Amino acid sequence: MASSLPPLFSAEGGSKSHARSVSWPSESHPIAVSVDDAIHRLKSIDDKPTSSFGSISYGLASLEDLHIHIADLLVMASAQQALRQEDRATNALLDSSVLLLDVCRVARDIISQVKEFVQLFRLSIRRRKCDMGNMGGLREYVNFRNKTRKDAKRLISAMKRMQRRLDVTLKSNQDLQASAVMKVLREVDELGMARFQSMLQPFLNPASRTKQSRWLLISRLAHMGKVAIDENPENVDKLESIDAAIYALSKCTSNDAETTEIQLQHAEENINDLELALESMFRQLVRSRACLLNVISQ
Repeated sequence: MASSLPPLFSAEGGSKSHARSVSWPSESHPIAVSVDDAIHRLKSIDDKPTSSFGSISYGLASLEDLHIHIADLLVMASAQQALRQEDRATNALLDSSVLLLDVCRVARDIISQVKEFVQLFRLSIRRRKCDMGNMGGLREYVNFRNKTRKDAKRLISAMKRMQRRLDVTLKSNQDLQASAVMKVLREVDELGMARFQSMLQPFLNPASRTKQSRWLLISRLAHMGKVAIDENPENVDKLESIDAAIYALSKCTSNDAETTEIQLQHAEENINDLELALESMFRQLVRSRACLLNVISQ
Protein backbone atom coordinates (compact mmCIF):
# COMPACT_ATOMS: atom_id res chain seq x y z
CA MET A 1 0.00 0.00 0.00
CA ALA A 2 1.45 3.30 -1.09
CA SER A 3 1.90 5.71 1.75
CA SER A 4 1.30 9.44 1.88
CA LEU A 5 3.30 10.10 5.03
CA PRO A 6 6.87 11.37 5.39
CA PRO A 7 10.06 9.42 6.09
CA LEU A 8 10.98 11.40 9.20
CA PHE A 9 8.54 9.30 11.25
CA SER A 10 10.77 6.24 11.17
CA ALA A 11 11.07 3.66 13.90
CA GLU A 12 14.29 5.34 15.01
CA GLY A 13 12.50 8.68 15.27
CA GLY A 14 15.36 10.61 13.67
CA SER A 15 15.38 12.92 10.67
CA LYS A 16 16.18 11.53 7.25
CA SER A 17 18.11 13.15 4.46
CA HIS A 18 16.29 15.78 2.40
CA ALA A 19 17.38 13.91 -0.70
CA ARG A 20 15.03 11.02 0.08
CA SER A 21 11.60 10.94 -1.51
CA VAL A 22 8.53 11.58 0.65
CA SER A 23 7.48 7.97 1.22
CA TRP A 24 7.50 5.41 3.97
CA PRO A 25 10.68 3.52 4.85
CA SER A 26 10.46 -0.26 5.17
CA GLU A 27 10.27 0.00 8.97
CA SER A 28 7.87 2.75 10.04
CA HIS A 29 6.86 4.22 13.32
CA PRO A 30 3.65 2.54 14.65
CA ILE A 31 1.87 5.87 15.15
CA ALA A 32 2.61 6.97 11.60
CA VAL A 33 1.42 3.63 10.26
CA SER A 34 -1.84 4.07 12.20
CA VAL A 35 -2.32 7.51 10.66
CA ASP A 36 -1.66 6.16 7.19
CA ASP A 37 -4.12 3.30 7.69
CA ALA A 38 -6.78 5.68 8.99
CA ILE A 39 -6.35 7.93 5.94
CA HIS A 40 -6.77 5.01 3.56
CA ARG A 41 -9.86 3.77 5.41
CA LEU A 42 -11.48 7.18 5.16
CA LYS A 43 -10.64 7.46 1.47
CA SER A 44 -12.28 4.11 0.80
CA ILE A 45 -15.68 5.26 2.10
CA ASP A 46 -18.29 6.33 -0.42
CA ASP A 47 -18.88 10.06 0.12
CA LYS A 48 -21.30 10.82 -2.73
CA PRO A 49 -23.91 13.54 -2.13
CA THR A 50 -26.53 10.76 -2.23
CA SER A 51 -24.93 8.83 0.62
CA SER A 52 -27.24 7.54 3.32
CA PHE A 53 -27.29 8.88 6.86
CA GLY A 54 -25.71 5.61 7.94
CA SER A 55 -22.85 6.03 5.47
CA ILE A 56 -22.31 9.62 6.59
CA SER A 57 -22.26 8.55 10.24
CA TYR A 58 -19.70 5.84 9.46
CA GLY A 59 -17.58 8.35 7.57
CA LEU A 60 -17.66 10.77 10.50
CA ALA A 61 -16.62 7.98 12.87
CA SER A 62 -13.67 7.19 10.59
CA LEU A 63 -12.76 10.89 10.42
CA GLU A 64 -12.89 11.10 14.20
CA ASP A 65 -10.61 8.06 14.44
CA LEU A 66 -8.14 9.74 12.08
CA HIS A 67 -8.06 12.86 14.25
CA ILE A 68 -7.32 10.72 17.30
CA HIS A 69 -4.30 9.24 15.52
CA ILE A 70 -3.18 12.70 14.41
CA ALA A 71 -3.20 13.82 18.05
CA ASP A 72 -0.81 10.95 18.79
CA LEU A 73 1.33 11.96 15.84
CA LEU A 74 1.65 15.54 17.09
CA VAL A 75 3.24 14.26 20.29
CA MET A 76 6.32 13.30 18.25
CA ALA A 77 9.18 15.80 18.40
CA SER A 78 9.74 15.75 14.63
CA ALA A 79 6.15 16.77 13.93
CA GLN A 80 6.22 19.49 16.57
CA GLN A 81 9.43 20.91 15.14
CA ALA A 82 7.88 21.09 11.68
CA LEU A 83 4.83 22.94 12.99
CA ARG A 84 6.90 25.51 14.86
CA GLN A 85 9.18 26.35 11.95
CA GLU A 86 6.41 26.86 9.39
CA ASP A 87 4.40 29.82 10.69
CA ARG A 88 2.44 30.47 7.51
CA ALA A 89 1.39 26.86 7.04
CA THR A 90 0.61 26.44 10.73
CA ASN A 91 -1.59 29.55 10.73
CA ALA A 92 -3.48 28.15 7.75
CA LEU A 93 -4.03 24.90 9.65
CA LEU A 94 -5.30 26.83 12.68
CA ASP A 95 -7.76 28.76 10.51
CA SER A 96 -8.82 25.50 8.89
CA SER A 97 -9.52 23.99 12.31
CA VAL A 98 -11.79 26.95 13.14
CA LEU A 99 -13.65 26.51 9.86
CA LEU A 100 -14.16 22.79 10.42
CA LEU A 101 -15.58 23.51 13.87
CA ASP A 102 -18.01 26.02 12.38
CA VAL A 103 -19.05 23.61 9.62
CA CYS A 104 -19.58 20.75 12.06
CA ARG A 105 -21.59 22.96 14.41
CA VAL A 106 -23.88 24.21 11.64
CA ALA A 107 -24.27 20.70 10.19
CA ARG A 108 -25.20 19.40 13.65
CA ASP A 109 -27.80 22.15 14.06
CA ILE A 110 -29.27 21.47 10.61
CA ILE A 111 -29.63 17.75 11.27
CA SER A 112 -31.20 18.47 14.66
CA GLN A 113 -33.79 20.69 12.97
CA VAL A 114 -34.54 18.02 10.37
CA LYS A 115 -35.23 15.64 13.24
CA GLU A 116 -37.55 18.16 14.86
CA PHE A 117 -39.56 18.44 11.64
CA VAL A 118 -39.79 14.66 11.36
CA GLN A 119 -41.07 14.53 14.94
CA LEU A 120 -43.58 17.29 14.15
CA PHE A 121 -44.96 15.46 11.12
CA ARG A 122 -45.16 12.19 13.04
CA LEU A 123 -47.16 13.95 15.73
CA SER A 124 -49.48 15.39 13.08
CA ILE A 125 -50.15 11.92 11.71
CA ARG A 126 -50.92 10.53 15.14
CA ARG A 127 -53.38 13.38 15.62
CA ARG A 128 -54.88 12.45 12.22
CA LYS A 129 -54.10 15.80 10.63
CA CYS A 130 -52.97 14.59 7.23
CA ASP A 131 -53.79 17.74 5.28
CA MET A 132 -50.29 19.19 5.43
CA GLY A 133 -51.18 21.80 2.83
CA ASN A 134 -53.24 23.62 5.43
CA MET A 135 -50.63 23.31 8.15
CA GLY A 136 -47.81 25.64 9.06
CA GLY A 137 -45.44 22.70 9.32
CA LEU A 138 -44.95 22.35 5.61
CA ARG A 139 -44.42 26.07 5.09
CA GLU A 140 -41.91 26.09 7.93
CA TYR A 141 -40.14 23.09 6.43
CA VAL A 142 -39.75 24.81 3.05
CA ASN A 143 -38.54 28.00 4.74
CA PHE A 144 -36.06 25.89 6.69
CA ARG A 145 -34.79 24.33 3.47
CA ASN A 146 -34.34 27.82 1.99
CA LYS A 147 -32.26 28.91 4.97
CA THR A 148 -30.16 25.76 5.05
CA ARG A 149 -29.50 26.14 1.33
CA LYS A 150 -27.85 29.50 2.05
CA ASP A 151 -25.89 28.08 4.98
CA ALA A 152 -24.74 25.06 2.96
CA LYS A 153 -23.67 27.22 0.02
CA ARG A 154 -21.73 29.58 2.31
CA LEU A 155 -19.92 26.78 4.10
CA ILE A 156 -19.10 24.80 0.96
CA SER A 157 -17.64 27.94 -0.63
CA ALA A 158 -15.60 28.65 2.51
CA MET A 159 -14.22 25.10 2.53
CA LYS A 160 -13.21 25.34 -1.13
CA ARG A 161 -11.40 28.62 -0.47
CA MET A 162 -9.61 27.05 2.49
CA GLN A 163 -8.55 24.07 0.40
CA ARG A 164 -7.00 26.43 -2.16
CA ARG A 165 -5.21 28.33 0.61
CA LEU A 166 -3.79 25.13 2.06
CA ASP A 167 -2.56 24.09 -1.39
CA VAL A 168 -0.81 27.41 -1.96
CA THR A 169 0.77 27.33 1.50
CA LEU A 170 2.10 23.84 0.98
CA LYS A 171 3.62 24.67 -2.41
CA SER A 172 5.49 27.62 -0.89
CA ASN A 173 7.16 25.37 1.68
CA GLN A 174 10.80 24.74 0.68
CA ASP A 175 11.78 22.37 3.52
CA LEU A 176 11.08 18.81 2.39
CA GLN A 177 10.54 17.26 5.81
CA ALA A 178 8.40 20.11 7.16
CA SER A 179 6.45 20.08 3.91
CA ALA A 180 5.82 16.36 4.33
CA VAL A 181 4.34 16.92 7.78
CA MET A 182 2.16 19.75 6.52
CA LYS A 183 1.06 17.62 3.59
CA VAL A 184 -0.28 14.99 5.97
CA LEU A 185 -2.08 17.54 8.13
CA ARG A 186 -3.49 19.27 5.06
CA GLU A 187 -4.75 15.96 3.71
CA VAL A 188 -6.54 15.25 6.99
CA ASP A 189 -8.28 18.64 6.82
CA GLU A 190 -9.19 18.17 3.17
CA LEU A 191 -10.66 14.74 3.86
CA GLY A 192 -12.78 16.31 6.60
CA MET A 193 -13.93 19.10 4.31
CA ALA A 194 -14.81 16.63 1.56
CA ARG A 195 -16.87 14.65 4.06
CA PHE A 196 -18.82 17.71 5.18
CA GLN A 197 -19.25 19.01 1.62
CA SER A 198 -20.83 15.70 0.63
CA MET A 199 -23.13 15.86 3.62
CA LEU A 200 -24.25 19.44 2.88
CA GLN A 201 -24.65 19.00 -0.89
CA PRO A 202 -28.28 17.74 -0.80
CA PHE A 203 -29.30 20.92 1.03
CA LEU A 204 -28.34 23.03 -2.00
CA ASN A 205 -31.64 22.26 -3.73
CA PRO A 206 -33.35 25.61 -4.36
CA ALA A 207 -36.66 26.58 -2.79
CA SER A 208 -39.19 29.24 -3.78
CA ARG A 209 -41.44 31.60 -1.87
CA THR A 210 -44.83 31.16 -3.53
CA LYS A 211 -47.33 28.65 -2.23
CA GLN A 212 -47.57 26.87 -5.57
CA SER A 213 -43.82 26.62 -6.01
CA ARG A 214 -43.49 25.28 -2.46
CA TRP A 215 -45.46 22.26 -3.58
CA LEU A 216 -43.45 22.03 -6.79
CA LEU A 217 -40.28 22.11 -4.70
CA ILE A 218 -41.36 19.37 -2.32
CA SER A 219 -42.72 17.33 -5.23
CA ARG A 220 -39.43 17.63 -7.13
CA LEU A 221 -37.35 16.82 -4.06
CA ALA A 222 -39.63 13.91 -3.25
CA HIS A 223 -39.22 12.40 -6.72
CA MET A 224 -35.56 11.59 -5.97
CA GLY A 225 -36.50 9.63 -2.86
CA LYS A 226 -39.77 8.08 -4.02
CA VAL A 227 -38.27 5.10 -5.85
CA ALA A 228 -36.23 4.03 -2.83
CA ILE A 229 -39.29 4.26 -0.59
CA ASP A 230 -41.43 2.30 -3.04
CA GLU A 231 -38.84 -0.47 -3.15
CA ASN A 232 -38.43 -0.58 0.61
CA PRO A 233 -40.93 1.29 2.83
CA GLU A 234 -38.42 1.33 5.67
CA ASN A 235 -35.61 2.74 3.53
CA VAL A 236 -35.77 6.34 4.74
CA ASP A 237 -32.07 6.96 5.21
CA LYS A 238 -31.54 9.99 2.98
CA LEU A 239 -32.75 13.57 2.91
CA GLU A 240 -34.52 12.96 -0.39
CA SER A 241 -36.45 10.05 1.12
CA ILE A 242 -37.59 12.24 3.99
CA ASP A 243 -38.79 14.82 1.44
CA ALA A 244 -40.74 12.07 -0.30
CA ALA A 245 -42.37 10.95 2.94
CA ILE A 246 -43.30 14.53 3.85
CA TYR A 247 -44.73 15.15 0.39
CA ALA A 248 -46.83 12.00 0.74
CA LEU A 249 -48.57 13.56 3.73
CA SER A 250 -50.22 16.14 1.47
CA LYS A 251 -52.21 13.40 -0.23
CA CYS A 252 -52.39 10.79 2.47
CA THR A 253 -55.39 8.68 3.35
CA SER A 254 -55.83 6.87 6.64
CA ASN A 255 -54.04 3.84 5.17
CA ASP A 256 -51.19 5.92 3.74
CA ALA A 257 -50.75 7.76 7.01
CA GLU A 258 -49.74 4.62 8.87
CA THR A 259 -47.11 3.74 6.26
CA THR A 260 -45.74 7.27 6.22
CA GLU A 261 -45.56 7.38 10.00
CA ILE A 262 -43.48 4.18 9.97
CA GLN A 263 -41.19 5.69 7.35
CA LEU A 264 -40.70 8.81 9.41
CA GLN A 265 -40.07 6.74 12.52
CA HIS A 266 -37.18 5.00 10.78
CA ALA A 267 -35.97 8.35 9.49
CA GLU A 268 -35.90 9.71 13.02
CA GLU A 269 -33.83 6.76 14.22
CA ASN A 270 -31.32 7.22 11.39
CA ILE A 271 -31.11 10.97 11.98
CA ASN A 272 -30.58 10.43 15.69
CA ASP A 273 -27.52 8.29 14.96
CA LEU A 274 -26.15 10.98 12.63
CA GLU A 275 -26.81 13.66 15.22
CA LEU A 276 -24.80 11.71 17.80
CA ALA A 277 -21.97 11.20 15.29
CA LEU A 278 -21.82 14.94 14.59
CA GLU A 279 -21.79 15.77 18.29
CA SER A 280 -18.92 13.33 18.86
CA MET A 281 -17.07 14.70 15.83
CA PHE A 282 -17.47 18.25 17.12
CA ARG A 283 -15.93 17.34 20.47
CA GLN A 284 -13.01 15.65 18.70
CA LEU A 285 -12.44 18.72 16.50
CA VAL A 286 -12.26 20.83 19.67
CA ARG A 287 -9.64 18.46 21.09
CA SER A 288 -7.70 18.47 17.81
CA ARG A 289 -7.52 22.26 17.75
CA ALA A 290 -6.46 22.34 21.40
CA CYS A 291 -3.71 19.84 20.63
CA LEU A 292 -2.47 21.97 17.72
CA LEU A 293 -2.47 25.12 19.85
CA ASN A 294 -0.63 23.32 22.63
CA VAL A 295 2.16 22.24 20.25
CA ILE A 296 2.57 25.77 18.86
CA SER A 297 2.61 27.44 22.28
CA GLN A 298 5.37 25.23 23.71
